[in-house]
Amino acid sequence: MKKRALVSTVLLSLTIMLFANPLQVALSYDPNYVVYNEATNTYTISPTGDDDTQNIQDALDAAVASGPRSKVVLTAGEFWLSKPIQVADFDGILRGAGKTETVIQNKEGVLFPLAEPPVGLWPYYFVFYLENMGGSKHDSLKITVSDMTLICADLSETWYITFPGAVGSFEIPFSDYNPICVFGKYKGQETRVIEGEEYQVHAGEKGYYDITIERLQVEGLDSYEHPWGWGEMSNVHNAIVIQGWIETYPVNDDTFIFYGIVPNQGKVTITDCTVIDPQNGITITDQQHSKITIKNNEITNSLTDVSTYYGVELGSNTDSRLYIRKNEIEGFTSGICAFSGSNYGRAYRNKISATVSGVQLDGVSGWRVKFNEFYDMENSAGAGVNCTGSHNVIMLNYYQASGLPGWTEITPDGPGCVYLHDTSSGNLVWEKRFPAGTTAETQVLDLGIDNHVFTPLI
Repeated sequence: MKKRALVSTVLLSLTIMLFANPLQVALSYDPNYVVYNEATNTYTISPTGDDDTQNIQDALDAAVASGPRSKVVLTAGEFWLSKPIQVADFDGILRGAGKTETVIQNKEGVLFPLAEPPVGLWPYYFVFYLENMGGSKHDSLKITVSDMTLICADLSETWYITFPGAVGSFEIPFSDYNPICVFGKYKGQETRVIEGEEYQVHAGEKGYYDITIERLQVEGLDSYEHPWGWGEMSNVHNAIVIQGWIETYPVNDDTFIFYGIVPNQGKVTITDCTVIDPQNGITITDQQHSKITIKNNEITNSLTDVSTYYGVELGSNTDSRLYIRKNEIEGFTSGICAFSGSNYGRAYRNKISATVSGVQLDGVSGWRVKFNEFYDMENSAGAGVNCTGSHNVIMLNYYQASGLPGWTEITPDGPGCVYLHDTSSGNLVWEKRFPAGTTAETQVLDLGIDNHVFTPLI
């Protein structure tokens, strides 16, 4: 018994020596620029004036080892990255000194590489994911990223995704960034037979965590001509991405084949952020039984002749509640787009200018689109609200424009205020704030089944 007690004491002592002071976990960062406060479990990082990648990576790794609710704080100043920061099982806060006080950008003259496996699909600035934790509601992690600016200058290494199709596969090249991404839970490599061939797939499983991103600014400063003739593209692909685990298998060093997605569950909150000149602003996909809140953000694209897609993109968020409120969105093909089971959303009091759709309800149901302002619609080619889904409520929005023709024999494609497509059904439209001199007769086009269009008396 004494011998067993002695062994236990030695093991406990070794554990305390290894983990009581997390500085011993990661010795490769420079202590002149990274200071650990044991009392608050906080790592404070100052800029070196050169490449800060290793200091930030090692501080985050040490924060993971030091336990839940650890903090990594970046002081005011300019930080430089030369490759992606990848962090598994971070349960804590990554915070700068202020939205415009802490600035992070890719190091000049260095071709920014792809992330390493198992998340080696894109060039990220920061990518968080689960691996050994977050496997249940009781093991849920909390991540907060706030108070900094991420600037993407120049282009990244060209990367490819191959999507298997019914008639062969197709490979899409890109040369842009996803500055901040939170993935799902990585399960490990599994051997799977795909089209008669064995592959090592980076497999996933359902992950649980709460994610808060606030007071973040993301800027794209460059663009490139897409080799497929898609036109000029911003060098920021998705500015802020929250998604499930993407299962992939590698073909070679820079090409991965998309296999499938495994969802997350928890709360996602994105507030008070500014996104400038991306292809997509905020993208949230594959959150199941979750609460998603996007509010008080400013998402703009000022690049002319550059392809853009969505200010806010919501896909495959099944059985979730989505609250999109008080955002200002300008210059995208669609301001807010919900599709693939992202039902039961609330789009309230947003201010949107878009080239095709202010709000696009693509086959979804249960949405309430109310009190939004759609402006500069005379420059649109579509509608304030485009709906192909069912049982949505479109109500008391403000459609601002001058000389908006609406849906007429002369201009059958609009632009107009509301377009209920032939696949839509059971939707309620209750609008009266149309552009001056127009009414629901020209501004609401109903090609669907059993939709109900009303003009309120007051």
